[in-house]
Amino acid sequence: MVFASSGFLMNALVGLFSILVLVLSAEVVVRKMKGLARHFGISEVVIAVTIVSIGTSLPELALHTVGSFEIIFSSTQVLKTLTLDPLTFFLGSHIDMLALLVEQGLITEAVAESSTQTFQTTSGTVMGASIGSDVVQETLVLGLVISLQR
Repeated sequence: MVFASSGFLMNALVGLFSILVLVLSAEVVVRKMKGLARHFGISEVVIAVTIVSIGTSLPELALHTVGSFEIIFSSTQVLKTLTLDPLTFFLGSHIDMLALLVEQGLITEAVAESSTQTFQTTSGTVMGASIGSDVVQETLVLGLVISLQR
């Protein structure tokens, strides 16, 4: 079995490069924030806690953003609804929006069904990841607080 033919080697290299960039970027951000804290007379602990809170929330924000775009663009004609009926686009449900597009002949029933499946899968993935991440973070904080109380 050759790793290069399956793309494993390329994925491993991209993963390692990404981790390297992440670590170096985090180092730069922490150094700059420490300098900012010193300049304004803010405790470095406050800056550290702020960085940690933002850092733990960024993956969820990215996941929600990507998932939202995937849902919106799951049908090729979905954005036409924005010009046709902005109220339904922003306040209506995904199914109502698709029904409107089918009714107007902009998409077929098959495309609407495919978009609904994408919506359900993506929504479940986003919610599961968010709930799992929140539970881990809360448990970690609770464990730290209890261990510091001793």
